[in-house]
Parts: sequence; structure tokens; C-alpha cells
Amino acid sequence: MHDYVVTLDQIDRTMTADVGGKAANLGELLRIDGVVVPRGFCITTAAFRRDDPRVPDDVAADIVAALADLGPGPFAVRSSATAEDLPEASFAGQHDSELAVDGPDAVLDAVGRCWASLDNDRAVAYRRRHGIADESVRMAVVVQWMADSAASGVMFTAD
Repeated sequence: MHDYVVTLDQIDRTMTADVGGKAANLGELLRIDGVVVPRGFCITTAAFRRDDPRVPDDVAADIVAALADLGPGPFAVRSSATAEDLPEASFAGQHDSELAVDGPDAVLDAVGRCWASLDNDRAVAYRRRHGIADESVRMAVVVQWMADSAASGVMFTAD
């Protein structure tokens, strides 16, 4: 599609190093009959610039083109680090995601904030507690249509 962007329907679990755990799982969910996943795309880890939350021009062009393909928002802009959703470390709530983001400039700003959240205090502390080296983790970002729901939640189980 674009150099730094891949649509969720093109993603599977073999691509975790390129798209992070969240995006890989969303791609897998799309393959299950009856499961509804809002349309979207992933900005790959190749676009990630750890020391600069500004989105480079070439990456921004790919994101803006993917937004045009997706249609009008609002969008959920969601972190998808390569260490997320692992059997031994979920990273739930450690990295930033932003909801109800509308317009290309706002999406680009939210992507930069998601990238920067890889180095926030809680994410760094969580990695250290789980023995994950900072330099081994990269951030991808998922952009999806915002689901308009009356209620939502997250469930954790012992399994």
C-alpha cells in the first residue's frame, strides 16, 4: 500500500516485529468469522523514530494517504509496541492511545505522542520489571475508525 503503512486486513501474527502485538492480534481477529473489527491501518515499526516524536515528512505522506483511503474520522490512534500482548507481559495501559482524533494534523500529532509514550516512566518501569531491554522494543501505531459505543471495557483473566 504505502512504504510505512499496512492495512489491518493484510496483517497476521507473523508480522509482530513490524506491526507490534496489538496490530498483529487485530489482523488475526479479522480472520475470524463473526468478529467485527473497525477498519484501519498500522504505521509500521520501520517508521518509528525513538528520539523524535515528530512524524517525518515521508511517513506523514503515507499516513495522510492512508487516512484518505479510510475515509472521514474520528479515529482511535493506538500504540502497538513489539513487546505488547506477550504471554508474559501484556503492557496494558503502559503506552498511550488517543480516542476521537479527527483530521490529518491531529492524527499525526497523536502518532508522535504514541511513539513518545514508549519512553514514559510507567512503560520503562514495566519493561525493567519484566526484564525487557529498552533497545529491543519498537513502536508501531494503529489508526482505526472510532467505534461509537454506549459502553466498553477490558477483561483480565487468570488464563
